[in-house]
Amino acid sequence: MDIQSVLMGLAAGSAIGAAIAIAQSRKVTKAIEAELQRVRQQSSEQLKQAQAAHLDATKDAAVQRQRLQALEKSLGQNTSELDRMRDSATAAERARDQALEQANARQAARVQAEGRLKQAEKLASESVQRLEAADDRLKHLLEEREAIAAAENKRNDEIRRLRAELSAAHDAAGGAGLESSVEVFADTDGSLQRVLQTLLDHEGLRAAVLSDTNGIVIASAGESVLREGIAATAQMMSTIGGRFEGMVPFGEIRAFAVRDAEAVTIAGRTFQAAGETVALATYGNRAPNERVLDGALASLNAALE
Repeated sequence: MDIQSVLMGLAAGSAIGAAIAIAQSRKVTKAIEAELQRVRQQSSEQLKQAQAAHLDATKDAAVQRQRLQALEKSLGQNTSELDRMRDSATAAERARDQALEQANARQAARVQAEGRLKQAEKLASESVQRLEAADDRLKHLLEEREAIAAAENKRNDEIRRLRAELSAAHDAAGGAGLESSVEVFADTDGSLQRVLQTLLDHEGLRAAVLSDTNGIVIASAGESVLREGIAATAQMMSTIGGRFEGMVPFGEIRAFAVRDAEAVTIAGRTFQAAGETVALATYGNRAPNERVLDGALASLNAALE
């Protein structure tokens, strides 16, 4: 075989090899392009997925941001509410402490008040006991005074009786004139009350009253509880004479004496003194001696002039 044939053969072989290489290269290229297309498609899908995930993440982030803002706002409100609640709790604790302090003060005051009340009850009980003892003592003293008064009245009655007997005996023996009767009142010094008291003592009477025509008391002696009634009786007796008009001739009453079933006697006289009509009335177990009464009237008239 000649060189040309060989060269031609080599050339032909090279062309076939090149064609084969080219064919293989195209196949590889297509495979690469297909892989690249697959990769691109996969990358595009992944990009879309990533973009979708990014969008979802963005939306979720926005939602989370809104939630975060809401939480921050709520947290701010809750913080304010918490501060307010803390302030309220502090005020409540302060009020509780004050209430406790006031309660303790009230308790102490109540204890003190109970102590004072017990002391007052004790003092009241002691006062009641003292009052009861004083009341018993007063009753005893009143009983003693009543007994003494009864004994004094009995003694005075006996003195009056003896004086009456002495005066009656003196009258039976002839007595004395007006001068001696006036002498009985010599130590009265012009005192109306002393004249009346001397008359009572001398005659043993219980009361004597000097009054005007209206029954008003001018002076009195003896038992004061009787004086108004004696003055009224004298005023009534001095005017009773007018009731006899048309029945019997009877003028103005100048003297009177009335006696009850127990021999208690109200006696009296009216007389002129300083241009006025006055009455002297006595109350006792008898009427006074006429001559002694004359002396009393003379002494009263002199005192009134």
